[in-house]
Amino acid sequence: MPVSRRSCLAVFVVWCGLAGAASGQAPAVTAMDDSLLASLVQEALERNPAVQAAEEAVRAARSRPQQVRALPNPMLSVQYTNDGIAPTLGEMEMTTLAFMASQDLPYPGKRRLRGEILQRDADRVAQQLERAKLGVTASVRRAYSGLRLARDLLGVVR
Repeated sequence: MPVSRRSCLAVFVVWCGLAGAASGQAPAVTAMDDSLLASLVQEALERNPAVQAAEEAVRAARSRPQQVRALPNPMLSVQYTNDGIAPTLGEMEMTTLAFMASQDLPYPGKRRLRGEILQRDADRVAQQLERAKLGVTASVRRAYSGLRLARDLLGVVR
């Protein structure tokens, strides 16, 4: 059964860690490294375009429920009906000037239900933001672990 390079490398790293522990050396991870990793993760979360786009999508999705719960805009209109060629308002019987205001009133409960649907949609978009943040955090941690491993292996080779 062939042994992969990755499994050989893992065995080597574990063996080096056990050898270091047996010799009384302190573990390589320090508090400074943890703060460095935290700052790298924070910077990646602030600058990653996918996370920024997801944050904007959450802001937009959170504003939609209030919009659909609101009544539609009222409409004002002016209507002028002229009987003849020249303006004859007040002179001819069929000449009229009308001012109208109208407001759409949807069936009771529709606006509330639409708001609830969009609120759930906003929650789904917020979950996508969390997913993007977790993905970026995992990528940074993997890259940092790879860097630490490479440095430790260089130390072993030296």
